[in-house]
Amino acid sequence: MPDSTVTAGAPQTPDAPVHPLDPARDEEAALILAACTPEGTAAAGRGLLAAARFDPDNTVTGLVQDDALLAVCVTHKAPMSVEVTHLVVADGHRRRGHGRACLQDALRRAGKRPLVADTDEAGLPFYRARGFKLVGRRKAPDGSARYRLGWHAPAAHPPTRLAGLMTRSRPDDGR
Repeated sequence: MPDSTVTAGAPQTPDAPVHPLDPARDEEAALILAACTPEGTAAAGRGLLAAARFDPDNTVTGLVQDDALLAVCVTHKAPMSVEVTHLVVADGHRRRGHGRACLQDALRRAGKRPLVADTDEAGLPFYRARGFKLVGRRKAPDGSARYRLGWHAPAAHPPTRLAGLMTRSRPDDGR
């Protein structure tokens, strides 16, 4: 039975997993990605998606729920990290945990590499609330501030070199 105390705008954990985006959903994805282009048009979203799909180091994932594409995430595998280049949740579906689910999936896919993101002032609270740490700040060509943030998965076990030191007992000195 659904919980009636949950409001429509309350953060929720989505039931839908994040998967590599099926090319059949590219038109839906282009409409969502249009929001992060200067033009804000579907054509600009299509261009962004085509460029993302062209680079073999990119991964395009999507969160689909009830047969509707709700979020799109594009990551780029760099030499020392994985960069979140685009993360967009469809209008009307924000603040429900879909962006968080995409970031969790991106972190899982990054493996041992840190996950990094570059954002403006408006996106900074979102990433900081998800555990990203501020790495740097720079001025964009238009004079606005851009922030670079990083997030690394915690180690499941202590490093093996230290693990051996932690399990050794002290020699008995006869006391």
